[in-house]
Amino acid sequence: MKKILSALLVFLLMLTLFTANQPEAQANNPVSGQYNLFIVEMMGEQCDPAEMGMSGSLLLRDDGTGAMISNGAEEILPSWSEENGTVMMVDSTGEKLEVELKDGVIVMEAGAGYYLYFAREGMDTANYQIIDHTPDSILYGIYKNIDAKNGAHLDYEYHSDYMDSTSVFDVHAKNGVYFSLRTTRTKDYEQLNANYFKDGTSYVLYPNEMRGNVATKISSSIITNNVLMLDDLYGLIYQRAWRSDFTTETKELDNVKYTAEVYPAQNYVAEVTFYYNSDGQLEHVLVGPLQKAPELGETFYTVHAIDDVVNEMLFDISGYTITE
Repeated sequence: MKKILSALLVFLLMLTLFTANQPEAQANNPVSGQYNLFIVEMMGEQCDPAEMGMSGSLLLRDDGTGAMISNGAEEILPSWSEENGTVMMVDSTGEKLEVELKDGVIVMEAGAGYYLYFAREGMDTANYQIIDHTPDSILYGIYKNIDAKNGAHLDYEYHSDYMDSTSVFDVHAKNGVYFSLRTTRTKDYEQLNANYFKDGTSYVLYPNEMRGNVATKISSSIITNNVLMLDDLYGLIYQRAWRSDFTTETKELDNVKYTAEVYPAQNYVAEVTFYYNSDGQLEHVLVGPLQKAPELGETFYTVHAIDDVVNEMLFDISGYTITE
């Protein structure tokens, strides 16, 4: 996992950096100097970059130029500027990044829930505490209350415009075991199957016939630490719960008004709207078409339950005939 996360963060870092308006050269600027990576924040947790195989630094020169070095690779910064605790940097392609500078520490957002902390060279960081980046969203509260270790249950259905099909999911997860019953309906047929995961092995099951087969071996600690990462709806919630670039609106569906949180589209990520009832419960999710593949259309989820009512009897598949 360390290698995967390291590669991800380095990729995000190099991909999203930098950009701003061209500043004037700045002689003897008190902000200039070298800043070294000393903390990686992941989903609110503080991590040592060295333990993840990461290293990095920012160099801000007096003349208004600079460089960023990430695991030995150098990115030239033709210009940078600072105003009221905000540092704006520009790279050779004209892309920009605005980062926060406070008490000698530069904080850079590398992705949703991922932050990089750079300390001015020579600064004592032994007791530094990460900044609270908890998003002020209804979605974040829902995400934090889903506990796959102690037991989580999701009951929902979704309709795909592209496939012209509706699928109903009944998902149960607890202590590293995952069972997802799926009923898919189209105008021509109905199919029932289940996905099951335990001890690093994923299975496809056919409950009506009490048979199944081994699908694949999964060693990724991202999955083994949270088996709900295998679920579509949870994946949508997880990927956006840490984002702060949402808008809160009032939207209407079938003559019912909802509080909605809208997460805008990104390069390869569709716009997603989460609809909440008056009690703050998630009732619907609308996933818009991908910008680069609009022909796929929209996907619409109707959520019936997100709770901790887990049917552990489903985790016993000893009655199935399993083929390798």
